[in-house]
Amino acid sequence: MGKWRSVPPVGSAHPIAIAASDAGPVGDAGLEWLQTVLHRAGVARGLTVAAAHAEPVGTGQVGECLRCRLTYEGAGGGTGDGDGDPPASVIVKLPALDPTSRDTGFSSGIYEREVYFYTELARTAAVRVPRCYHGSVSAADGTMVLVLEDLAPAAQGDQLRGCSVGEAMRAMEQAAALHAPYWGRTTELGPEWITGVDVGRRVDAYRAAQPEFAARYRNRLDAEVLDLTGRLADVIDRYLQGSGGPLTLTHGDFRLDNMMFATPLGGAPISVVDWGTIGVREPLSDVAYFLGAGLVPESRREYERSLVDHYCAALAATGLDGVDTAEYWDSYRWYSFSGIFMAVVASGAVRRDERGDELFCVMAERHARQAVELDAFSLLR
Repeated sequence: MGKWRSVPPVGSAHPIAIAASDAGPVGDAGLEWLQTVLHRAGVARGLTVAAAHAEPVGTGQVGECLRCRLTYEGAGGGTGDGDGDPPASVIVKLPALDPTSRDTGFSSGIYEREVYFYTELARTAAVRVPRCYHGSVSAADGTMVLVLEDLAPAAQGDQLRGCSVGEAMRAMEQAAALHAPYWGRTTELGPEWITGVDVGRRVDAYRAAQPEFAARYRNRLDAEVLDLTGRLADVIDRYLQGSGGPLTLTHGDFRLDNMMFATPLGGAPISVVDWGTIGVREPLSDVAYFLGAGLVPESRREYERSLVDHYCAALAATGLDGVDTAEYWDSYRWYSFSGIFMAVVASGAVRRDERGDELFCVMAERHARQAVELDAFSLLR
């Protein structure tokens, strides 16, 4: 049955086991746990979760996601989309199996942030996210579990392939929907680990990781790209101080792999997932991060200005006053380095695999082109 992961129980002194690598059935204790979760969320009441089959989904490196297909017994046991209807399947998200990735998830607060978002902030967010049936986390016990709406038949975006301009437009609309409600209201966000930013620690993290990144990928990336990562290390403290723009709640890893798009079989036009990197930042950091690597360079070069304008129009449509497209364009240029920072730091903090290597190289290369073409270094000087 492959590897197994313990899931914190609901109303029980014993953990339950769910297959976390190979497909497999959920045991009796797990069925009871899932049933309690759904009942407490107001769904599937009067029904018994008679069977569940778990299979791994997604490409995340800091968490393991399982799709649990559910079978019910009892009166009113159909499936549907209403709040009280029993879901045919749910997504169960757990800490990473890889020790390095799991330690990063707990030590960096990723797991804590994601549970906080789904259980506290998502209820007032205008951005489209999966419904959360249950969320709990304990760094002391090394446990985290989320039970989420299964967005299928929507399909995950592919950072390596890139997206269409139409998909990028929808992403810009979701960015505006996320950013607008907390624009200038970040003190309402709650815990210090959401609102606080330790710039010195991030400076040290980048400078420590950059030589290893350059050595690891010297045979996969052009010398110009690797040189740019080194040049950024020289001014990383200036970059991380920000461009001086407004602050709001941001996703922090706003990219294609963390989005679900409708398919011919259905699904919402777009939904945003993986909220473990939320924080208070300048909003154009999300925008530049998405467009810099979400579009292939040719499309990004042709459409990025109009897409930033589309984001600004979406902001204005929420009723936000004082949207300054010229100011936000310079902030967008500033954050063209965002994907380089993420690629360098994250590549050494999670498990290494072939797709991960390709992802970090694509991010570094596309954002390096973006930064050079936008003359971003001139802003830092």
